[in-house]
Amino acid sequence: MNILNSKVKVVTPQLQNHSSFTTIEDSFIPDAGGYLVIPKDEYISLTKSFLAIFNSKLFYFFIKNTSTPFNNEYYYFKTDYIMPFCIPNISTKINETLSKLVNEHIVKSNEQIETKIDQIVFKLYNLSYDEVLVVDPAFPLSKEEYENYEIN
Repeated sequence: MNILNSKVKVVTPQLQNHSSFTTIEDSFIPDAGGYLVIPKDEYISLTKSFLAIFNSKLFYFFIKNTSTPFNNEYYYFKTDYIMPFCIPNISTKINETLSKLVNEHIVKSNEQIETKIDQIVFKLYNLSYDEVLVVDPAFPLSKEEYENYEIN
């Protein structure tokens, strides 16, 4: 199968000042200004979870600390900077939760949905509360709320 003709791909501009990943479902090929993340067939069902992770504050923190900076706080989102970021195992239940939140965010973007997504992503990567505050100093949950939150 030609991977460029696969049904769902995640695309991002190469230079930006925040994570801005989205999906496309055609044979689109970005020009030099964009990059694709193409899930293997067995991971297509995780595409919305990939969007949640790539658009999270954790991933942007990673890019800011590993990518080549450009002027005005813009960073490169090239393959060389995206590939080293590991994706954790995502259970069916977590995938369903993240997919639902991503769909809600697409329809009605708001900070509460973003916070829920970030909270799940932080937990997926087993970040402690102190590590969360390094990534997001304005994280709205208390230590107790964060530590008592469980994803399944």
